[in-house]
Amino acid sequence: MSPTGNTEDIFSQIGLVDSVDVDASRVLRHLLQSGKVSLSDAKEAVHAATISSTTNQSAQRNHPKKHKDTGRADKPIERQRTRHIALQFSYDGTDYSGFAQNVGKEYDNSVESQLFAALEKTRLLVSPEENGMLTESEMEEAKNGQMPKRTASKYSRCGRTDKGVHANGQVVALYLKSAFPIMACKTASDDEPGDVLGEDSLPKNSLDCLECFVQPRNNKKKGKTVGAPTTYQRKTINEYDYCKILNNVLPPSIRILGWCPVSSEFSARFSCSRRTYRYFFPRRNLNLAMMAKGLEYMMGRNDFRNFCKMNCEQVSNFERVLVEGKVVSPQRIYCVTSKIATSEEEKDIATGANHLEAVHSIDLPTSSHSSPRDMCHIEIVGQAFLWHQIRCIMSILFHIGRGQESPELVKELLDVKKNPAKPSYDLASEAALVLQDCTFGQLHLGRTVRN
Repeated sequence: MSPTGNTEDIFSQIGLVDSVDVDASRVLRHLLQSGKVSLSDAKEAVHAATISSTTNQSAQRNHPKKHKDTGRADKPIERQRTRHIALQFSYDGTDYSGFAQNVGKEYDNSVESQLFAALEKTRLLVSPEENGMLTESEMEEAKNGQMPKRTASKYSRCGRTDKGVHANGQVVALYLKSAFPIMACKTASDDEPGDVLGEDSLPKNSLDCLECFVQPRNNKKKGKTVGAPTTYQRKTINEYDYCKILNNVLPPSIRILGWCPVSSEFSARFSCSRRTYRYFFPRRNLNLAMMAKGLEYMMGRNDFRNFCKMNCEQVSNFERVLVEGKVVSPQRIYCVTSKIATSEEEKDIATGANHLEAVHSIDLPTSSHSSPRDMCHIEIVGQAFLWHQIRCIMSILFHIGRGQESPELVKELLDVKKNPAKPSYDLASEAALVLQDCTFGQLHLGRTVRN
């Protein structure tokens, strides 16, 4: 019985539909050897298949398949104005692997990865080819495909927080797309545009609007005749509300609080003068006055290698400066500050030590009496911190508060010549640690009620 139907049906009947790995020559050889197909029939079938294949190839050459013209192939890349801005935001770090993104990892559950996903989704992060603020050398590198978007945005972050640590005032800086076209001009007169808008002329927030001259969008699409004058139209523009745009797509545990433009030299890491951490804990039976005394010995410039997780491959200098500390309860605040010796004369007078102020307490106007359930916190302000430094400090202070150690233990551990090896003690939990604030000289991050 000969097979009937179209080609697909015939293939289905003989089992060639799913057997994609079966070679047709092997099938034909098997049929010839079994005697079910004569040699003349096989030659005729091969000759017919060869003619059919040649005809199809010739038809494809003479009548190539027409692709739909989307207009994108020859469309020139439109360069965008970008602005260097600082973003301040908060996050609950409970469900994240930390703040810093592990670039190149297939699965990364960091706060930074969520931030960049939101920037990509909202198209605020432009490609290097579209970034109108790159220099000529940077543009050449971008054309060669050697510059990722993150590098082109000149991204910088104030600090890294570990897994489970939270933040209320983290700051990053990067170049983001602006609402103002790159060729937007000043309003010199009613009908004539003036000079191209510079960074200093643009609004410093999303509330203030600016009237300027811009090219109509239809002119950009159609192009213009060579030699024809460029046409402009007057338009009032507000800068993008970066906070609102990003908060619409970010998880609820990450909130953008404010933004402001910054200079091209600004770095969220190196321009930061102070970082403030807070560690929250219930009072229980802790002696807060003794904890404040231990904190006092840490003020100023010290070698904190016994108060951190050692990372000798990346860090060689373990000296850090703590400028202020507080132990806060609902009834009282214990304050300690440090004045760092700056001039050579001050250093000689201090014999290399720091000028310390004694712990002083401030009673708060409250009618409540102290209770083991009172929620307290310790605030530590410094220029920079080592890996796990705050959690190591808190572990020692808890031992002092419980009466297991004296405040003088801190002085012993800071003497690295006498105690060159870090003692073994438990690390305080990350769940109660918050990066409270990052301080910059002249940075005014605009927060709105909505944010």
